[in-house]
Amino acid sequence: MSTTVQRRQGFETSLAQDKIVTGIYESGEAMPKILVHDRHGNISWSWNATMGTSHVPIKVRKCIQGGRSATEVKWAGNGDRIAAIIGRSAVIVGYSGQFDKTVLFAVCLAGLSANSHTVELLPGMLLAVATSGQTRNDGIYIYDANKMERDPRPIQTLVGVRAIHGMIWDQQGQKLWAAGTTDAADGSGGVAYSVVQGYAYNGESRPRLRESDTFTMPEAKHLSAEWKGRFSKWWDGAHDLVPVPDERVLLVPTELDIHALHLDNGSFSQGEQVAGQYLKRFLPLGERIGYDGEELPRSDIKSVSLHMDGSALYTQAPWRDPSGLTKQSNLLDSPSHDYSALLQGETMYRSRWFMNTPGWPSPDISEPKLFSGKC
Repeated sequence: MSTTVQRRQGFETSLAQDKIVTGIYESGEAMPKILVHDRHGNISWSWNATMGTSHVPIKVRKCIQGGRSATEVKWAGNGDRIAAIIGRSAVIVGYSGQFDKTVLFAVCLAGLSANSHTVELLPGMLLAVATSGQTRNDGIYIYDANKMERDPRPIQTLVGVRAIHGMIWDQQGQKLWAAGTTDAADGSGGVAYSVVQGYAYNGESRPRLRESDTFTMPEAKHLSAEWKGRFSKWWDGAHDLVPVPDERVLLVPTELDIHALHLDNGSFSQGEQVAGQYLKRFLPLGERIGYDGEELPRSDIKSVSLHMDGSALYTQAPWRDPSGLTKQSNLLDSPSHDYSALLQGETMYRSRWFMNTPGWPSPDISEPKLFSGKC
């Protein structure tokens, strides 16, 4: 039996103490915010774009507070930080301790990175920020997040992968993995396949990251089953990239289905086989039948997150909703995998377990240094 569906010997069974982090979009006069809550939706911690920014340079502060997005939220460091995309910025926010609710690093998202969907903290307190655009210059910007600056500039740029929507640090393999497409996802280029690209890390070299393994899905498919008009020309692209606890497997939800990349042999599995193993009793958000009659129950999954006890979280956009946003987080609670909806009515994109994933630890990072110059 997979380790993802077994309870570990001695594992704490007080599930109410498990933490989930969810990004909430701006609503009315309320700024974008980050919530930490339990499996019942009980909120234990919250931060919004007005908090912990008094030391942040004015230009960067305006980016944090200048948009409605809360596109990415994830565990960072040793759980004393949250990496996120808030407003028009990528941020690292302190969680607990001396720097609780303090913005420790932020960079404005503009140009190619204006519509970024994901970030990832790397060794040496480097922050990877992926673009989600369609050009050959799209890819990943690497920033030194050891201290706040007025106008942070990337120390390295990794180009080539388009429409990146997910990244994960691989401590065992010493790699950054990114999920996107091989060409323009919007149909403006050639045939675009979903791809998981690896970048080998060496902290002693310059540059620190170099392109390594490439795993391309075997089939490229348009989105004409769900959409008519311009969206029908888009290609099926990756929407997240998340590890399976204690396995060398990465889950890759796309526009049409969910896939698993088996790193040991480079193979992909997909669909019901993946859901049956990692998303037991998966419940789609509404009826999802294409114009061609094809059933697409696992379409439009924007995030998925697996707990070591076999529980799963996922967000799924409503069928044929062009916003790509949803109004709830979905929980399949182990051991019975009973379904429940969390934070109903809030607008969100992603919701994740707020904990280190066994077998996929976060990198060790330094103590934060706050900006000490004039704002």
